[in-house]
Amino acid sequence: MEELTIPDNFNWKTTRDITIQFTASKTGIVELLNLYNVRYQQAFINEMGTYTMKLTLPSYEKKVKVKFGSQETELDITSDILTYTIN
Repeated sequence: MEELTIPDNFNWKTTRDITIQFTASKTGIVELLNLYNVRYQQAFINEMGTYTMKLTLPSYEKKVKVKFGSQETELDITSDILTYTIN
């Protein structure tokens, strides 16, 4: 360990906080899952409304699934704040 060199900008965090703002054109339940179908969170969204979901994910997650009714989409986690429109 004495010879281990770690860059100054190395991120030691094992989690990251993200915010996803959902907009829906119909009423229903939106689910956010990992790629193995483990649910992180779900919420009821009103027609033509918006819902802001705040959650903490493992830092290794690069994609999540958004499920709304029978519709399922993979969403790339490209930043800490994301927007997604459900049609």
